[in-house]
Amino acid sequence: MHVFSNVLPQPVVCIDLETLHKPVLTLRAVTFTNHLLPLTLCLSLITSGAFAQITYAISGTVRDSATGKPLVWAAVVIDYEKVTTGTYTDDEDHYAVKVRQGQRILVVRYVGYVPFRTYVRVQGDTRFDVRLPSVASQLEAS
Repeated sequence: MHVFSNVLPQPVVCIDLETLHKPVLTLRAVTFTNHLLPLTLCLSLITSGAFAQITYAISGTVRDSATGKPLVWAAVVIDYEKVTTGTYTDDEDHYAVKVRQGQRILVVRYVGYVPFRTYVRVQGDTRFDVRLPSVASQLEAS
């Protein structure tokens, strides 16, 4: 009697039980049959679309609130408490972060400026421009 399996991903050890007086070990590589492989591929393609996550962009600019000067390399973090994702502004003060739909926390920080934090509801691509007041202007106002 031979025991074979087509579902294991590893080689199968087969023992011939009828001729037990002289044991024979045979290694057999497991392969999919011709009809099982296309079915597996079709099912994986159908189910992969159901689990895909749609992402949207939160983008905008970060500038000085008093002068309008671009703040290059300002840190922009989404879901700050969970530290999901983040980026820095580019040479022209623009940023863009891909996130999933829902309510997110947007935090913007730059050295010498008061940090900015707000909730943003993401239901599509969202533009959010930020103006940061400098720490010096906050000290002068007090």
